Parts: sequence; C-alpha cells; structure tokens
Amino acid sequence: MSHQLDHINQTFSRAPVYEAIFSCLSPRELIRVSRTCQVAHDAFQSFIHRAYNINRHLSRFLTDPISFQSLQARTGTLISGSNALQFLDRTRTPEYPGIGLVPNLAGRSGHLPLFRVANPDRATGLWE
Repeated sequence: MSHQLDHINQTFSRAPVYEAIFSCLSPRELIRVSRTCQVAHDAFQSFIHRAYNINRHLSRFLTDPISFQSLQARTGTLISGSNALQFLDRTRTPEYPGIGLVPNLAGRSGHLPLFRVANPDRATGLWE
C-alpha cells in the first residue's frame, strides 16, 4: 500500500502530470479527485487558480479586464451565454467574437453601460 501512496504523491506533486490529468476532467470529477487525499487537494487548488483565471480569459477580448470587472461590480452586470460556459468548462471556441452581458435590471446604478461586442483583437473602449 505504501508503494501506491508513493505513486499518488509523485503524480499530484508534479504540475505537468496533474494538469494533464485534471484538464481531462469535468468540474464534478475535479472536486471528487480533490477530496481523495491532501496531496490531490493541494494539486487541485493549484490547478483551479490557473484554469479558472478570469483575467486571462477576459484578456482574449479586452485590454483591461480588471477595469471591466470593476464596471461589472458597479453596475451588477453578469457575463452570460457561451462565453460564461466556455470559462466554466475550460473550453475555447476561437470563432466566438465576444462577451454576452446581462445587465442588472434592478438598477444598482442610474444608467447601464453601452456594451459593444469585443472582436478577437482585444478591443478597448467597450463601455461609454
């Protein structure tokens, strides 16, 4: 049994190895693996910080994702549609041209920003 534990420890202690494994798993399967032992949980934590990096994801469309997120927070606007699903599934569809938004209709601010779909060249000035 100790030999098996050594293999598990070696597998989940090497980022290239566990990232190759985790990249093939669904979110549900990732959580299940993370609950098996401490070394798998630590590897999972490291993986999700890279795999679910919203700034990296948004930088495909925006030059300043942090400012965009600040605008989202002020207006209560959510990212929706295919873009949100791609982020959660860790997939990438190259032909998808931009980001779908759902404004907060409850009105956290007096006005909603005008949003133009970003092109793959990472547009700037997406809000007015």
